Amino acid sequence: MERLKNEKGLTLTELLAVLVLASLVLTITMTAFGIGAKYQAAETEKVKLQQEMNLLITQLTHAHRSGACYELLPGTSGLVRKVYEREGGSRRGACTTTELSTAIEEKFAESYAVDVSADRILMSPPDPSNPADPLILPIDPLSENVKLSLTLKMDSGREFTQTTMLTRYKE
Repeated sequence: MERLKNEKGLTLTELLAVLVLASLVLTITMTAFGIGAKYQAAETEKVKLQQEMNLLITQLTHAHRSGACYELLPGTSGLVRKVYEREGGSRRGACTTTELSTAIEEKFAESYAVDVSADRILMSPPDPSNPADPLILPIDPLSENVKLSLTLKMDSGREFTQTTMLTRYKE
């Protein structure tokens, strides 16, 4: 009988208590990791949109500073820039509505839906002898700046909007 009294070890109650506490700690830890993973995925998506927007604005700024007349159109597969001829084929001629003989259509942000709104800021008053409204012609970087509001939309519903000003040194 004496031998049973000195037996050391865990009782069933103690063992169950340890298992309950261990499962609680494990559950809390797994929940924290799950929340962290969801947050990290959302932030990664947000950063990707910001990087795409920065690339888009850099490409549009470069296109604007090239001096060619153009028009921005939101397409089904991204943003499209159509390039137009200048009067007389000269570098300083007024913009026309004739597309270049070798049509140039650049696509930007192809993997996103893009909304664009442009406010055109004329740097000189319209020519009274020319009855055409300069705001219906293609954008002329030599005589106007453009304030763009761009929105990139992902399939997941997340969107990112940024407003920027496209400028060019006026010759």
